[in-house]
Amino acid sequence: MEDTFPGVEELEPRFSIKHKFKNEMTYRLIYLYTLEITDDSLLKNHRFKGGKLWTVHQIEQNIDKWIFGECFTEEFDYLKDIIYIKEIYKDV
Repeated sequence: MEDTFPGVEELEPRFSIKHKFKNEMTYRLIYLYTLEITDDSLLKNHRFKGGKLWTVHQIEQNIDKWIFGECFTEEFDYLKDIIYIKEIYKDV
């Protein structure tokens, strides 16, 4: 994390799942980590230039428009569950 967010120590990626993604051309073992960022000023880093952050609502509106890769599309329902559970228990 130090390479991506220099000087920020409190960011801690959390392991979520390990799964296999397979289609006609690809076979990958995916390790999915999530990172909760409460200060979006961290994302104004030069390493993210040209990237886009998407809200869950924006992703849902565009998920069937071939904007996202097949692997992300398949794991998006799981990501929504992670977000929902984190929101429920974030103040506990």
